[in-house]
Amino acid sequence: MSFVNFILNNSQQITDELRNIMSIGISLYTYYTAYHYFVNNDPQYILTNLYAIIGHCISDSFLINETNRNRLELYIHHLSAVGLITFQLYYEPPTNHFYPCISTCVELSTFFLVLKDWLKNWPKWIVQVNNVLFLFTFFYTRVYLFSVYFFFDRRLAIIVSPNTNNFIGFLWYYGSLIGLYSLNIYWGMIICKIFFKTIKNVKILNIINCETALEYTYLSSLIYSFYAYSINEPYDYLSKFGYVFLFDIFGQSVLVFSSYYYHKELKKRLIQNTHMQSTSVDVLEDNKILWIYLNDIICIHIRTFLCAFTNLNLFYNDNTIIIRQFLIGSSLFIHLITIYHYIKFIVDLKLKNETFALDEPITYKTYIINVLIGLPILVDNLLIIYKTDDYIIRIGLVFTFIMLCVVSYVRPFYQANHLLIHILLFVQTFYLTNANVLKNNNLLIQ
Repeated sequence: MSFVNFILNNSQQITDELRNIMSIGISLYTYYTAYHYFVNNDPQYILTNLYAIIGHCISDSFLINETNRNRLELYIHHLSAVGLITFQLYYEPPTNHFYPCISTCVELSTFFLVLKDWLKNWPKWIVQVNNVLFLFTFFYTRVYLFSVYFFFDRRLAIIVSPNTNNFIGFLWYYGSLIGLYSLNIYWGMIICKIFFKTIKNVKILNIINCETALEYTYLSSLIYSFYAYSINEPYDYLSKFGYVFLFDIFGQSVLVFSSYYYHKELKKRLIQNTHMQSTSVDVLEDNKILWIYLNDIICIHIRTFLCAFTNLNLFYNDNTIIIRQFLIGSSLFIHLITIYHYIKFIVDLKLKNETFALDEPITYKTYIINVLIGLPILVDNLLIIYKTDDYIIRIGLVFTFIMLCVVSYVRPFYQANHLLIHILLFVQTFYLTNANVLKNNNLLIQ
């Protein structure tokens, strides 16, 4: 009876330990498998490891405690991992061992993650060594290897393309791939946030310096786009398309000026607030900052819409012109609807005497605002991804959107977070510009 009571009273601890033992067992077998494959060129254990990871993900899903605050993340991880592995087992030839082995290597960091839980009361230097090893294996396997050999690997995309040309195969593979990769990026940003917390008070990273940099960051995107468009046979564009790329240049130019005035005003108010021991600015404080803020948001919509307009190029008339007109019309409709609801929401907050601070925590206000800003950007990116033939450009746009969503939610760099967002937007502009060049070049040679 006492044994039964012990089990009942310690069920959660026993379950957690069981999960740790299962996880470290899978991780150790993955080390064994990777050693035999990469050192001895022996792939015989890969298939067993793939089935073992599937079994572990399924069994672990039933052991996750309902009070675990990471429950949803673990379910997404297990579902995505099982999806990616089963796709490989179902479609890929048994002679292709490299990618299945790389996909299992993400479990290498789990060994040190479990030890992190078990070594809490050990000497501090042992804990620190284990933490370093965990960080190295996590970022090397789950971020670097997964990025290079799965997410951005054009060769792998060609290998799986015969099996992703149908809807089920496409959803199965890319849904699992993006789900697992997004989760690794999310966990990576949480780790970065823990680290950055120790250096966030470094003077060079203070909010005033960040706002100064933010005044000019969009200018770099404009310069790159202008350069990329200008070297792309402009006379052919003049004769056939009437410099369609100027629409994108105009959209970016408008955003450069609006962003400059917005962040200049924020910096001015932050300097004033510093004397009052405050590092926050309420954009609903008065009409001046409110209209500068709304102007910047509207210019973001203009920039994203005109970029999609450049890509779909209504000046070129062929048998797809009706489809492209419909897509552009749909994009414009979504932009107008979200702008209307955005302004309405902000005005409602103003009338209710509510605040919306520069460093507003994650609340219903930030969720609504992020959706109203992000939805049309997502739609325009999906349109460009759909109309772009180059895999690297497509996956690059997916990557930047994942990063923007994760960074906006986790806020890993505190007061420098918005600066990181602008850097990511430059990367996004790089892919968008090249997508526009490629698309219009394809039209040019038809």
